[in-house]
Amino acid sequence: MATYDERGEQECTFKLGPPGFVKVLDVNRLAWPEYTEDVNLESVAANPDVSIVFPNYLGQAGGLQVHGTAKVLDDRSMRRAYRGLPEPEHGVHPEHWVTVYVEEVVIGDR
Repeated sequence: MATYDERGEQECTFKLGPPGFVKVLDVNRLAWPEYTEDVNLESVAANPDVSIVFPNYLGQAGGLQVHGTAKVLDDRSMRRAYRGLPEPEHGVHPEHWVTVYVEEVVIGDR
């Protein structure tokens, strides 16, 4: 995930999780859980324009790029707003969720 820090400089954070950890909430909104305090959450709150790259590891060129506007919600608020989120693994609730309103999707190389 790429965003900007408080000085306006680009900042990139590697996110990793099991298949499906990024949830499609509706036709133009994605979300993923954050389990630990992440300095990038402050950057997202201050500069919500984000880009997310889903690489293609199947040996083909390109992947999927998503560009949009992010918002950080605490777990309780997120579960009230979106029913059907996965139950916490091993009893550990995420602290926050990052939701992204998708404004552009690019498939393949740009």
